[in-house]
Amino acid sequence: DGTASNEAGTFFFNDIDIDSAEIRLASPQSGATRWLLGTYYAAESVDGGFYSDFSDYPSLGNIWKTSYQQRVHTLAGFVNLEQDLTPSLTLSGGVRFEHEIRRLNNFRSEILWPTYTLRASADPRREMNEWSGKVALDWQVAQDAHAYASISRGVKSGGFTTYNSGIPQQLDPYDPEWLIAYEVGVKSEFLDNRLRVNAAGFYYDYHDYQLQGVIYTGANTRVGRIVNVPRANIWGGELEITAVPVDGLQISQSVAYKIGHFDEFMAPSTAVTDPVTGETTITYVDRAGERLPLPGLDYKGAISWRLPIANWAVTPEINWNRRGDRYSTSDLSVIPAFWLANANLTISPPDERFQIALYVHNLFDAYVQETRNRFISARTVSTNPVRTVGIRLNYVY
Repeated sequence: DGTASNEAGTFFFNDIDIDSAEIRLASPQSGATRWLLGTYYAAESVDGGFYSDFSDYPSLGNIWKTSYQQRVHTLAGFVNLEQDLTPSLTLSGGVRFEHEIRRLNNFRSEILWPTYTLRASADPRREMNEWSGKVALDWQVAQDAHAYASISRGVKSGGFTTYNSGIPQQLDPYDPEWLIAYEVGVKSEFLDNRLRVNAAGFYYDYHDYQLQGVIYTGANTRVGRIVNVPRANIWGGELEITAVPVDGLQISQSVAYKIGHFDEFMAPSTAVTDPVTGETTITYVDRAGERLPLPGLDYKGAISWRLPIANWAVTPEINWNRRGDRYSTSDLSVIPAFWLANANLTISPPDERFQIALYVHNLFDAYVQETRNRFISARTVSTNPVRTVGIRLNYVY
């Protein structure tokens, strides 16, 4: 990883297969009432794991292997209905019910060297029966502008934390995450569609919010695991503007701000084992009101100009983005904000059957920290790649 700490080498192996099928039945879309219903099935198979080489770390000096087979079967049914209340006002609603069975078969975490030791084995199972849905009202304010408001319920599946482990509790499944989302917004176009302005505001009320955390199973046994936070919230807004001042020239700008907090969260802090009884007492700290580990301000922009040259199209483009600072729960520090810019030059013939694109990623060779983590005793930082120059060929046949 490029750090001075030589603690571990990790080597992953995965074989992933996904099969899915969906059947839909829809009404004609020309009437005042429109409906859609359908069913969905998916089967996912993951045979994977990783080797962890701790042979150069003095206090461990061993090699681990963690392997598992995850099987997921999902069956869902859904229906959606749209009704034009007036020529400019449409009410829509939809609901989806999903049944999911998730199994982690033959999980094994074992030390291979210098002495073989089976540290943990398990075959946990997780079943989910959840519904999601949405109700929205769309108002065509003018020919080129409409406003909307919606309330929706979304669900994110639960699962398993598959780390090196000698602790059976680490493999306990975490629960599905669900939220109620409220959103209002407007989408509009002006000046013969040369100016597009979209704006939205939202509030997300999370239940069983999934967070990378830790659990204690003893005084000196602190292990990582995805945990469920009972309640959390995120709110914010975004603004997008796209302008075409002259033919071929497009300028786009977008800015978004979001902030979130834990509403209910008692997080484990320390653990002490009584030397007489052997019982472990875990101390919890109330983290309600603390900010979620999200960047607050995001800004993106791009300028491109399509130039006709000898019946070919030559399009130079530059884009940039700024991400706000973000708190790392793993490293307990703030990852600083950063700017990042990229450039492209695309060339295509009159029929546009193929494109040749020259690109430069990280144009100014900025040092950008994406994530921060702690591993054993080391602090690790994941950075954005340095300036990269390349060529890309696309062909349509």
